[in-house]
Amino acid sequence: MGFTAVIAFVAYLAVYDTPYYAELNCSRAQNRCVVQQLTIAHSRPSWWLLLSDLRGAEVRVFPARRGAPRISVYLVTALDSYDFADYSGRARASADVARIRQFLSSDDREFELVRDDRGTFYLIGCGFVAVLVLLIVLWRVLLRTAFPPRASTLAVDTQPAAS
Repeated sequence: MGFTAVIAFVAYLAVYDTPYYAELNCSRAQNRCVVQQLTIAHSRPSWWLLLSDLRGAEVRVFPARRGAPRISVYLVTALDSYDFADYSGRARASADVARIRQFLSSDDREFELVRDDRGTFYLIGCGFVAVLVLLIVLWRVLLRTAFPPRASTLAVDTQPAAS
C-alpha cells in the first residue's frame, strides 16, 4: 500500500506540478509582463509584474542529490525574483536570459518568449500511463495472492450409482 501511495504522489507531481510550456509577454504600452505556464493537467493562473520593476533575468542552477541539477530562469525585480521556467540545458537558459536582457535595454514595444518543451509533455504522459498500468497489474497480482480461491465446501459424489 505504501509503494502505491509513493508512486501515486510522484505521478501527481509530474502531472500537476511540472510545467512543459511557459510564455512571457511584455508590453511597454501596458507596462506589464505576463507569464503563463501550462502543466499536463491544467494551466496555472497567469501572473504579471510591472515592466518598470523588471531589472533583468538570471540563470540559477540548483544541485541535485542524484541526477541532473535543476536549471531555472528567474525574472528579477528590485524586491524579489520570480521563477519563469525550468530548462534541461544551461545554454538554452542563458540564451533566453540574453534575449530578456536585450529587450530590457532596447526600445522595442513588445516582447514574447516561449519555452515549449513538448518532449517533457509526452514523456510525462506516457510515464503516467505506464505507472497506471503497473499499479493495476500489481494490485491484481496482490489481490489474487492475498485471497486465494477457496475449495468448494459442497460434497459431490462422483461415483456412478449402483443399479
